[in-house]
Amino acid sequence: MAHIYDSARQFFASGSINLATATIGVTLVNTTLYTFNAGHDMLNDIPVAARIATSSLSNVAVASGRLDADNLDIATVAVNSVINGVVLFISTADSSTSPLLFIQSEGVGFPATPDGGTVTVNFEATDPFIMKI
Repeated sequence: MAHIYDSARQFFASGSINLATATIGVTLVNTTLYTFNAGHDMLNDIPVAARIATSSLSNVAVASGRLDADNLDIATVAVNSVINGVVLFISTADSSTSPLLFIQSEGVGFPATPDGGTVTVNFEATDPFIMKI
């Protein structure tokens, strides 16, 4: 499943989020502990136990309604955690004010069970890249 959260659609439509300048966070999620709901709007809607590891995108590029960035290497992900999704959000100091953008829970690499080392998240290198609005 790949889905843009409803509140993110509203933010994009109103121009209140600028993906090119925002700090875009990424959290690896266990979807057996988090049930997707298009109406979820902030990071705190995803239970802490379902958020396996978090990082931020680097070298973000936005063109023609598509979001791209470097692949991620997230170090020291807990052993035997189940990762079966990636959620993008606008990173703020508080999960209750960090808007959810996008969830991806299908494709190569899902599910994954880390061995305690680095988890690499490889984003599409062609259209639609990470996300297409």
